Amino acid sequence: PGALPAPILYLSRTFAWPGDSVRLTCSVFSRTLATPCIVFCKDGEEISSQRGLEGKIAYSYDHVVSRGSSGNYSCGYEIKESNNRVNRSQLSPAKPSSSISALLAPTLHLSQTSAQPGDSVQLQCSVFSRGPATRVVFYKDGEEISSQTGSEKKVTYGYDHVVSRGSSGNYSCGYEIKDSDSRMTKSQLSPTQHLSIPGKASMCGCAVNSSLPMPATRMRGGGLVEQRHN
Repeated sequence: PGALPAPILYLSRTFAWPGDSVRLTCSVFSRTLATPCIVFCKDGEEISSQRGLEGKIAYSYDHVVSRGSSGNYSCGYEIKESNNRVNRSQLSPAKPSSSISALLAPTLHLSQTSAQPGDSVQLQCSVFSRGPATRVVFYKDGEEISSQTGSEKKVTYGYDHVVSRGSSGNYSCGYEIKDSDSRMTKSQLSPTQHLSIPGKASMCGCAVNSSLPMPATRMRGGGLVEQRHN
């Protein structure tokens, strides 16, 4: 990178639907009077460039969102000096943007994978989204069992499940995001985690020893008389 100061990049929105337009605005702060060339990048690769104007500070690029638009965006500029040598600025700090159709699946963690009725098992859903989750949902065997409102900058959401005999099954979680136009989309569900409920142990502490013969009895004078084994 050259000695030129890095510009600053602004995004009109940080998550959008495929087909939407996101405006990237690059603000250049250079004292040179030379005409710059402005470059917009995604994940460090150039996606657009435009010739600058002397004295102009802000340059815009309207990016049409596709499924592959999720990534980190930045901008920079180049100035050709009088000796035709090109001097490049540092890139601006990267700004993340996410295509809503490509929401990452969350991950689910169970505090224990085997429990007895009456126990409490905590389910923790970790959301990795560049946009704030509007709603986080917990599922058992694909059916919703609990949900909670999302919070900006919150990553992990917990749900305490009280175990019953019917709690055995596969658990997962997902999240939803509502954009500025009130359109809702759902993430993929997390990989499932299985919770097993073992059968109750027998409360009886004794058992019949089948290897010993049962004592025989015979009648004597209308009563029962035990006949002992030799």
